[in-house]
Amino acid sequence: MDYRVSGEQMKAIDRYTIQKIGIPSLVLMERAALSVAQVVEECLGKDQGKVAIICGTGNNGADGVAAGRILHLHHLDVTIYYVGSLSKATDEMKQQLRIGKKIGLNIQFNAKPDLTAYPIVVDALIGVGLSKEVKDPYLQWISAIDSEKHEIIAVDVPSGLSATSGEVLGKAVKADYTVTFGLMKMGLEKGDAKQYTGKVKVMDIGYPDFVVDQVIQSKM
Repeated sequence: MDYRVSGEQMKAIDRYTIQKIGIPSLVLMERAALSVAQVVEECLGKDQGKVAIICGTGNNGADGVAAGRILHLHHLDVTIYYVGSLSKATDEMKQQLRIGKKIGLNIQFNAKPDLTAYPIVVDALIGVGLSKEVKDPYLQWISAIDSEKHEIIAVDVPSGLSATSGEVLGKAVKADYTVTFGLMKMGLEKGDAKQYTGKVKVMDIGYPDFVVDQVIQSKM
């Protein structure tokens, strides 16, 4: 399928797949995380340098923690930087954090944004649901991600960029790669979005075709 979807359509597809079809959100998340981990490993090549994954409180951040776990189990040096209050974490994020802790994943909570030591940085701060201007502490982290010379991989959409309009909502990460899930988000191709997305990789994580068709045709 060659659909371009808005942020709201993508959320509707995700919700229908989980609630009506019964595919657990953690199954979709695991496939998303595997695809991010694959791109990170491709970028590293033979270099076993450090990887920083910057995670917000939502499921975009949970994708990042899950990807970090996979990379950690592949014996890479991974640090998770969790940004925001734990009280705002989604259930999926809480579960990914619990798993990460049990396997010895290095998770830093509300650390100062210093990414000078990392050749690879994964942006998992904010996903497709962004609809208003980015504010601190996310704004500080976006600036930190953009300020150093490293390869930047965005999870689903570069943080600060509208998945629907392609508008920069305050400030956005300038990624080298964007690993987007299921379908191309229309905002990734609009206006000046390309200077923020880098190379976009659309990864299949298991949304049924008929669910996509139904959501698109209902104009949700």
